[in-house]
Amino acid sequence: MVENAPLAILATDASNKYVLVSHEAARQVGRTPTDVLGKRVPEVLPPGAAEAMQDTTAQVFRSGKTLVLEQTVPWEGSTKMFLTHMFPIRNDAGEIEAVGTVATDVTDMRRAESEHLRLQEEVIRAQRSALLELSTPIIPIADGVLAVPLIGAIDHERNQQIAGAVLERITATRAAAVILDLTGVREIEPEIVDALMQTVRAMRMLGAEAVLTGISPEVAKTLADLDAPLRQLTVRQTLQHGIGHALTRIRERKTGNRRAAAGGMDNEQRHSCGDSRHRHRPLRRRRRRRRGRGRRGVRPRLS
Repeated sequence: MVENAPLAILATDASNKYVLVSHEAARQVGRTPTDVLGKRVPEVLPPGAAEAMQDTTAQVFRSGKTLVLEQTVPWEGSTKMFLTHMFPIRNDAGEIEAVGTVATDVTDMRRAESEHLRLQEEVIRAQRSALLELSTPIIPIADGVLAVPLIGAIDHERNQQIAGAVLERITATRAAAVILDLTGVREIEPEIVDALMQTVRAMRMLGAEAVLTGISPEVAKTLADLDAPLRQLTVRQTLQHGIGHALTRIRERKTGNRRAAAGGMDNEQRHSCGDSRHRHRPLRRRRRRRRGRGRRGVRPRLS
């Protein structure tokens, strides 16, 4: 039975010599049972694996109890994982004369499990990212105005996702105003408020005004308790008020740009007229001089 078992079955005595070896145990080290019997563990197993085998064998000799463990041991430039059962073998007098070992190579199974777990974690991260994107819609209200309605709790990961999405959209659309509507946010942690303020500062550096709307009493209290620099924020009571403010600012900006452009054209015209007067001034002076010389050269007639 031992010879035909698909498991590594072996036994070693107190001097770490093999006294029993199955075909599978010998095959795992590239030998036959005859080659292994009578040899010591360091003569058969690669370094690292031999030390682990001797340590666990000595532990069973000392305790006299069965030991079940899963080991990862160095093996020919790589590692292997074994599920191992080790137990004492006693003689008729009850003394331990050897330690039996039944080892199963679970390397491939554990690696497959690890790869499956990694893929599962990637799927979970992708699903979470998709849910975060769906929970952070960015709605274009008008040319240069974006609205971001926020709903539910905001943790550190979601705040980072919001900041990245909003800043990217500002850059893509050259938005001048972004309305962060907190109507669906009932409370917010103090550290998230600090992160939100950093997002607002980043928006300002990109040339966009941040407008906060729909602040609940709980969120307002958190902002007040933290003594946040509210001067950086434009706050309006509702989303409708925030949209009205943003549209007004956009109109004012466009009007200011048109006036600045018109003022620049007037200045150019005045400069051109001034240059024309300067160009004609020497010609006028020459004409005046000629007239003066003509008057001085005329003599009165004698009667």
